[in-house]
Amino acid sequence: GVFWNCNSLTCITIGNSVRYIGTCVFNNCNSLNLINISESVARIEKYAFKDCHSLTNIFIPNSVTTINYGAFWNCSSLKNITIPIKFKNSMKDIFTYIDLSKVNIIYT
Repeated sequence: GVFWNCNSLTCITIGNSVRYIGTCVFNNCNSLNLINISESVARIEKYAFKDCHSLTNIFIPNSVTTINYGAFWNCSSLKNITIPIKFKNSMKDIFTYIDLSKVNIIYT
């Protein structure tokens, strides 16, 4: 991925011209704690945010129609997830190796 192992990255904004977040693009960005995803994003590919251990909150806009397996694999510090209701039955696949019973989940 483009930012793989970029430990100086703490905050990202996915801009309005971006349609999808690619496979492994932010894999193992251990200092990443804030992600702003714009309404232009329709897809989040597998392992896009794998092992981002500082990430505590994630808001996924309703524009996202596809989130692939393991997109947020082992993001062990997640406390709050806001996600469209259409992903309710896929949560264990999207947020792999995360104890979702300890996470506040809001479905929109």
